[in-house]
Amino acid sequence: QELLVGAALAAVLQPTWRWYRSRHRARRSPQIEHLHALAPIASVLGLGVLAFAAHTATGAPSEYQHGLMLGVSVAAAALIGAVVLDGRTVVASVLSWSPLVGLGRISYGVYLWHWPIFQVLTGTRTGLRGYPLAGLRVGVTLVVAIASFFLIERPAQRWRPVPWRLLPAAAAGIAAVIAVALFAMPAHRPVLVTAGSADVLQGTPLKAAAGKAPVQAAAVHAPAHSGPMTVDVFGDSIAWTLAQYFPTTDNTTLVNRATLGCGIATVGPYRYFGTQYDESSDCLPWQSNWAGDMTRDRPAEALLVVGRWETMDREFNGEWTHVGEPDYDTYLAAQLDQAISVLAATGTRVVVATEPYNRRGEQPDGSLYPEDDPARVDAWNAIVRARVAAHHGVVLLDLNKELCPGGSFTWDVDGVQVRSDGVHISTDGDALIAPWLATQLQAART
Repeated sequence: QELLVGAALAAVLQPTWRWYRSRHRARRSPQIEHLHALAPIASVLGLGVLAFAAHTATGAPSEYQHGLMLGVSVAAAALIGAVVLDGRTVVASVLSWSPLVGLGRISYGVYLWHWPIFQVLTGTRTGLRGYPLAGLRVGVTLVVAIASFFLIERPAQRWRPVPWRLLPAAAAGIAAVIAVALFAMPAHRPVLVTAGSADVLQGTPLKAAAGKAPVQAAAVHAPAHSGPMTVDVFGDSIAWTLAQYFPTTDNTTLVNRATLGCGIATVGPYRYFGTQYDESSDCLPWQSNWAGDMTRDRPAEALLVVGRWETMDREFNGEWTHVGEPDYDTYLAAQLDQAISVLAATGTRVVVATEPYNRRGEQPDGSLYPEDDPARVDAWNAIVRARVAAHHGVVLLDLNKELCPGGSFTWDVDGVQVRSDGVHISTDGDALIAPWLATQLQAART
């Protein structure tokens, strides 16, 4: 849209400018006066729309679907057309300020280079956030854009290669782009583990699809003295990936009873990844759903893996709160007590896992999203430990320690990428921890 609007502007401006110059040299016509009267209005409106969009737009897909890019393009066209046709307006004078003119000359380089630079200079890598991080990113972008202007863009504009000499240059350019892209990439990218796993990575409440066959990996051999055992797995999408991609074992079978996007905290609305959601109806009533699953399956054990949705900002008693606040902690503890009681009602051994540290992404200022704050994970895991200790026979499974052995978030354990997107367990991660998990579950039955 923006390219077409710009092309249309150029097509209109060229003849208009020639007509304007010819008429302006001859005499002041009514049309010329109308253009002069229109230019200040168009320039102010165009600048105002751009300023409003820059201040309010979030970049959400729905904004683009409802005309954000087209509106911004038309506003920019109005601004450019107005200041070109009449350079005496106030807006034209402001935009003629030499630093802005200089920024305009290197604007293509700023546009081109800012993205990989922003990807490399993250809050995690630099330890900065807010204005210091923004200042570093902008400063490096300007330096690189200026260097690009003098070392690449201007020489390229003057260069007139014969066609056969263009191929090596094109190859070198492609290689440079690939190198920059690889360097700018995060150390790890989300991995789509099955055709249906996109549901897991969406981050919005979704009901687990029925009939998806688990991915079969190398067999895991737990201690020979342990007999075959079936374990029902309950919880959210982390529980779902743990059960769905758990390899075939000789003595442990995981039955996936988890629900994507659902924990045991059901008050709402809540905020996830910077967006507010209402609680999904699929998450209610988890108590009766779990009780029905336990009655039908009669597993040897029940494994509960929750915490992701319990560490988010939620509206509780009319106020926004989070784990670590006393009233909300009391609510979470009661919910966890109820979950343990539901799973233990048939006499089944209950195993409750700690939540692993997460790193779903960074906020625009370089800081972590609240639900990825290690302090919140620690606060939730403290509740888990306290409630497990209060229930006789309930066993604690320290999943956080297994996936984050150094006491902080990590993508890799023993050279294996254990997280697919910073939250969910990858297929390789499942295969890596399967022997440990099978051993822990077998030990819990004794």
